[in-house]
Amino acid sequence: MTGLQFFRVPFTPDDGLPQAVSCPVGAGTYDFAVYASLNVPAEDPLDTVYDLAWPGPVAGRIGIPRGHLVVRVSAGPRILLLRKLVPEPALVHLAGPLALTLHEARIAHGNLNGAGRFGSVIRLGVAERWA
Repeated sequence: MTGLQFFRVPFTPDDGLPQAVSCPVGAGTYDFAVYASLNVPAEDPLDTVYDLAWPGPVAGRIGIPRGHLVVRVSAGPRILLLRKLVPEPALVHLAGPLALTLHEARIAHGNLNGAGRFGSVIRLGVAERWA
């Protein structure tokens, strides 16, 4: 899908996860919700940051991400997308009149069900597929 102009969904990672925001896109307003599902040790320090990007092969074996984001997009009562995502900037997900791509997801242990400045980054892009 070329020619789409992606804008960043205004999540505030320092507010912690899960999180939901309303965001105008084109002529409509959409609700975006996100939470992280991670398999990490409970004793990790709060400032430990987990990169959810696909790690690629490790020692000849297929790498597995530490977790994923679950993203939901809705327009009023209608759910347009409910999907597990890992960062793959070239992969475009369709959600009704919208297109989404997850550029980056780095989640700090302290932001799992908690607020604070621990270093989390969520870069989810949204574009209008047609005007």
